[in-house]
Amino acid sequence: MISAVVSELVMVECSSADDAAAVAQILQNRIDTQVDGGAWYPASIEQWKQAQVVTNGSYVALIACSDQSASIAEAFL
Repeated sequence: MISAVVSELVMVECSSADDAAAVAQILQNRIDTQVDGGAWYPASIEQWKQAQVVTNGSYVALIACSDQSASIAEAFL
């Protein structure tokens, strides 16, 4: 058996809202790739399903931290 804990935070400050939207799409693609099997293990994939991309003005964050993603996203906002 293997256990896994997903723990990934990416925070980006962009120069414009348009750049932030582009970065958000790139980070969402990362989540989608992991959920579509890139994370390899079922437990990891389930954790990636809880990941979030959060945008606030020109700031963007990818938050993938197991069952803590929602609370970290709330704190980021």
